[in-house]
Amino acid sequence: MKFQRIPLFLLGVLIAIYALVYLNEEILGTSYLPGVESLPGFRPNPVSVEPDSAVSSIISQANAVENLNALFVGDKADTTIATAPVPFVGVDSTQQTDTVLTAPPLPTVDVVQALEFDERGKAQLSRFFAALKNSQKQQVRIFHFGDSQIEGDRISSFLRSRLQNTFGGGGVGLVPLVPNHYLPYGLRMKAKGWKRFNFMPARKRIKGLDYGLCGSLARCVDTFEENDTVYYFADVVVRRSRNAGRAMNFNRCRILYHPTVSPTTMDIDLADTIYDSYTSEGSAIYQEHSFTVPHKDKAFTLSFSSEGPIEVYGLSLETQYGVQVDNVALRGSSGTDFTSFSDSLLTAYAQHFAPRLILLQFGVNVVPSRLKDYSYYQRQLKRQILRLKRLFPTAAFILIGVSDMAQKVGETMQSYSNIPIVKEAQRKAAFEAGIAFWDMQAAMGGTNAMLAWVAAKKSLATKDYVHFTPRGARLIAEMFYAALLDEYTKYSRGGARAE
Repeated sequence: MKFQRIPLFLLGVLIAIYALVYLNEEILGTSYLPGVESLPGFRPNPVSVEPDSAVSSIISQANAVENLNALFVGDKADTTIATAPVPFVGVDSTQQTDTVLTAPPLPTVDVVQALEFDERGKAQLSRFFAALKNSQKQQVRIFHFGDSQIEGDRISSFLRSRLQNTFGGGGVGLVPLVPNHYLPYGLRMKAKGWKRFNFMPARKRIKGLDYGLCGSLARCVDTFEENDTVYYFADVVVRRSRNAGRAMNFNRCRILYHPTVSPTTMDIDLADTIYDSYTSEGSAIYQEHSFTVPHKDKAFTLSFSSEGPIEVYGLSLETQYGVQVDNVALRGSSGTDFTSFSDSLLTAYAQHFAPRLILLQFGVNVVPSRLKDYSYYQRQLKRQILRLKRLFPTAAFILIGVSDMAQKVGETMQSYSNIPIVKEAQRKAAFEAGIAFWDMQAAMGGTNAMLAWVAAKKSLATKDYVHFTPRGARLIAEMFYAALLDEYTKYSRGGARAE
């Protein structure tokens, strides 16, 4: 009987190995993706540059795993799509029809889509690269702001993994106390006694309420009475999977909060034992308390109590050195909402976090407006950037242009005709504000590239023809990382290029 069980045992082992490989590629986002060099047919714009050895190394390692051409429907294959979405309002519709549509020729990439910047952009990137070069001795913080394209830690997670593997560091950075979308892989949080207030959509925003940079605010609402005094209390349990890569190797937790009354008491429990207890004084708009998370512990509980409702902006799960990448998804934003954050709150974040790089990735909520003139949007975007530069003086900035997007025109899917105008408004806003710009649509392959990304054998974009799949998000992150590392390597050899 024992010998008869051997085949079943071997089958179980094979299934387990397959599951581990699948999880690593599809969920962890830490495996190497096919590199940007193997995408077929892309013609670079004038600012593209040949990849140097560092970027070529990324590409060669990626291609060793899988040839990206295999992801796409080949030129000789049937390039029709069986189903496609009907015209949509905004970017969230997923309705479909049975219309048969034809995908355009597939793009190729044989060069890195370079960052674009002038001398001012060069100077600020050099400051970031200098900090990156010393990341083993200090924390290098990167804020990644974006719209729904980065929800659920998409794009940010792959960029974080790449940078932490190269320059050190661990942890996922900022996370809301009560998440309103998927958490980073390997992290689970269970909050009790809280009410969440979201910064977006703007029409539901509460005037005068400070939301914090996580894009939401958690307010304690549960109460109990003792000796004729009403107390507010709430807690949250944080769990991590230690086999989920460097993102779960954080050793410090920072609690970012606003006590509406004083005092506020916080207890931190590890293994059902009070590990730390802290009582805050005062009611400043921003306060924080940090504690060490022992390497062996997979979970901890934060308990709060106060005579007034406690407001928590979020947690930062991090290490004291290396790269930290914070994902801040503002669904529905066009990138013009930063003036709704108070100066005092942003100044507090600047003092406590001192980010070295801020990525601004917006546009999918601008394109469906189909205007002929986006000069007003350009001025608004420039105004936002200049304000952020003033409030975050240690940071370099990169504006990531809108991705390709498609809509149904007659019986075919086509890129929105106004994308070039929106993209040019973004580019001008970036240059006028003295920051760098990265052309995401060009990196994807240009006009109608989204059709090829949707038509891929392993889809790189969803059938709303707007959002990336997790696989596509990792690929676009790979492309951006290659562009960033290309400039870092040039800086290390004697100064970043200026176009």
